[in-house]
Amino acid sequence: PDSTIAYVADNGSNDVSVINLVGTPSLVTTIALADAPFKVAFTPDGKKAYVTTPLGNSVYVIDVTMNSVIGTINLGLSSFPSSVEGTPYGTEMYVTDPGTSSVIRINTTTDTVVGAPIPVGSGPIALAFFPNGQRAYITNNSSSSVSVIDTTSHTVVATIPAIDNPTGIIITPDGLTAYVSTAVTNSIAIIDTTSNTVTGSIAGVIAGVGLSVSP
Repeated sequence: PDSTIAYVADNGSNDVSVINLVGTPSLVTTIALADAPFKVAFTPDGKKAYVTTPLGNSVYVIDVTMNSVIGTINLGLSSFPSSVEGTPYGTEMYVTDPGTSSVIRINTTTDTVVGAPIPVGSGPIALAFFPNGQRAYITNNSSSSVSVIDTTSHTVVATIPAIDNPTGIIITPDGLTAYVSTAVTNSIAIIDTTSNTVTGSIAGVIAGVGLSVSP
């Protein structure tokens, strides 16, 4: 949270690189993992990091102070965990699972899976939360849609269709707009989160995948 370090999931070398961002950026250490680490997310207090490993059907838990693995959460042989993001209120991690076309919830106190998987569209990849944590938006790459999850009831409350093979997604700090990258159409879809409809697009973004928004 203080922006002094960065964790980099090194998919090819099966580890996480820890980068010091103070002054001249430098490599502090590497944390050995396995099975092609893919995505990293921190808890809001910065004490833990969670790393998905699609080939290992699991999520690693890292103690950020010690830069060491303190747990592994196995999601089952059918799982292929992709993205992971922490809820703004800090008690859960959401993991997209293209293997089961669902979203899996992890309790960050017990580091265990809680509740049943939340069924979404086919091939869920990325996710983003409302600033207040009440909604989560999931890009379903294979079914060309975005699922909207109510994080209180843990159910899909809306499905936004006709977004060709969506990949990344961000929500603006005011929570009013979501932007979705669509590598196939080389554009960014614009979603009104009040009506959950696509209101426009931004052309000319070649093979866009990831997105980020300034605070």
